[in-house]
Amino acid sequence: MISLMRHYLALLLWCLVMPSLWAQIPHEQAPQNVLVYVVPIEGPIAGPQTFILRRALKEAIEENVKTVVLKIDTPGGAVNDALEIIEMLEKFPGTTLAFVDNEALSAGAYIAIACDKIYMTPNGLIGSAAVVQATGQDVPETVRLKIESYLKAKIRQLSENDRYRGPVMQAMMDKAFVLEIEGKTLKPKGELLTLTASEANALYGAPPQPLLASGVASSTQAMLEQYFQKNNFVIKNFEITWSEALAKWLQGIAPVLLGLGMLCLFIEFKTPGFGVFGMLGLAALLIVFASNYVAGLAGNEEILIFLVGLLLLAAEIFLIPGTMIAGASGILMILGALVWAMADIWPSESFKITPDIFVEPLINVALALIFGLLAAILLSRFIPKSSLWKKLVLKAQVRSTKPQQNGDNTNNLFQLPPIGTRGYAATDLFPSGEIDIGGKRYQACSELGMIQKNSEVIVSGYKNFAVTVKPLRE
Repeated sequence: MISLMRHYLALLLWCLVMPSLWAQIPHEQAPQNVLVYVVPIEGPIAGPQTFILRRALKEAIEENVKTVVLKIDTPGGAVNDALEIIEMLEKFPGTTLAFVDNEALSAGAYIAIACDKIYMTPNGLIGSAAVVQATGQDVPETVRLKIESYLKAKIRQLSENDRYRGPVMQAMMDKAFVLEIEGKTLKPKGELLTLTASEANALYGAPPQPLLASGVASSTQAMLEQYFQKNNFVIKNFEITWSEALAKWLQGIAPVLLGLGMLCLFIEFKTPGFGVFGMLGLAALLIVFASNYVAGLAGNEEILIFLVGLLLLAAEIFLIPGTMIAGASGILMILGALVWAMADIWPSESFKITPDIFVEPLINVALALIFGLLAAILLSRFIPKSSLWKKLVLKAQVRSTKPQQNGDNTNNLFQLPPIGTRGYAATDLFPSGEIDIGGKRYQACSELGMIQKNSEVIVSGYKNFAVTVKPLRE
């Protein structure tokens, strides 16, 4: 019996110990697929390409994707957009691969050389990167020399560990430069260097090193098989959408849209009720915000702040009119969200937020505020004198001097109460707020100082799309 018990105890001990011992034995894990993002840089280089690349790179950082491929087929384009793309590539902590699918000329060559490795299709071309205007005309010499000097320094910085990349790039952009390697002249004076796939992959030096490219492949799939040396990757393709093309145009007129939005909101605050101007103002601000979101600038935090600002603004208009606290806070949050949304903030740990990234957004918002303020001043001075405004005021004055008693609590945009009409303050006037006359509410402004809620008032005039009132003293 005792022997049997010993066997049971030994079996129990074995069952308890073996799983933990088995867990400590190293086992070969199945290889996980590597996620790779592929971003097209196709056609003339312009804003939409920068938008889609920014979106892809930021998403790659957030999703911990280590490899991004730029599929390049471009005759060139705007140098400023190419420089913006190069700066974005520098901010990406992972590996960037350029796949030249047909051609990477002019600004496209800058972008390809800014990547960590370059692959080309068998018929691919890369080079001819002289600085020219977007129209194809030559840039003035002084401007050209400045841009070329900056580009050369940038390429040298990006190709410190590459033996030939810097000289090759200089040969592509400088006619006067002569590229000679091992006694062989690859580019004589007076020409711009353009390389075929075989020329870009030719080996030079000791130990042998490719002149520019790292391989030739017929497709992105074949290129990645070369790079990873195995087929354990998954490709996610990005595509330029119509919204990104629209966002580029909207960003160009962002200060104008912001200014119009501010102006419409000003008019709305100066007129009773909430109507067309309020909706137009909010729509203009939403369009600007949406364009920055599509461009890959705005994130979820900015959206949250923007929506909270809208809610506070709505509370000022519908729930607690006249306090100005909710309205002012809402406007500040909306403006802050817009400035934040326009700033190019990256989610990588190495990215540091500096005041410089907010300079351009602040300038845009400041221009919008100045435009809205000047337009509001002009409207407040001239529109009340217009025939339309006088007709509206005259209609109100020829009505019965008795307050309307229809019990309608809705705001009134055009039926202004006649001068001398009595009522009471429906809200505190600081100096703006609302008054109640015969059950109807009107946007009003105190003639002097503050008027407390429920105080009796009398209409004394009209100013800036609203009535002015003063306390009624018996």
